[in-house]
Amino acid sequence: MLRPAGQRGAGGPGDDCLVPVPDRRLDDATLAAVEIAVTSATVGDGLAFGNSTWLTIDLVDEFDPVLEPLPAPGSAAATLIDRLDTSLLHLNEGSGGFGEGLRGALDAAAVAVLDDELAGHGSRPADGSVGEIRAAINAVPVEPSNLWQPRRSLIALHSMAHLARRHGLGLLHGRDLSIDHLGSWRAGVFHRLGASSLGAEA
Repeated sequence: MLRPAGQRGAGGPGDDCLVPVPDRRLDDATLAAVEIAVTSATVGDGLAFGNSTWLTIDLVDEFDPVLEPLPAPGSAAATLIDRLDTSLLHLNEGSGGFGEGLRGALDAAAVAVLDDELAGHGSRPADGSVGEIRAAINAVPVEPSNLWQPRRSLIALHSMAHLARRHGLGLLHGRDLSIDHLGSWRAGVFHRLGASSLGAEA
């Protein structure tokens, strides 16, 4: 989850934000440095939820829907999910086709809207600590198999958005991020060194 930062409206980067705008190509060394800088400055205690494809594929799929009604193209829900998937892809260093690295981010105001939008489409978050969210993700039934991963992605996203909203935080979405220097993983939950643990909250 992201600590509040100076950002423009609609969740975009502000003048004092660490995120470069996508107006020019950055070399690989700079991309790697930006990822480390962004994660070091923003990532608190939190949860990494890997999805096998993309949030937009898992959650806005008309053939295997997990949201009811399905978010329409251009709707607030679809737009915010897409922003978490793609708004930072210009900082992705050689994804290799699996989306490793920074994917997207939402500020606190956008996270609150996402929380409400997902609830309006029939989703119910796991309301509790990061550890309890992790347990809820692990408890998703494997059948039907075509909905197993999308349901896990939905619980992870909505629950983390709900938790972030309670703390006035934003969300950073990425995969295999460079954060091992910041803390350690225990039972699927990231614990940042020296941070007050959200995972310990009831």
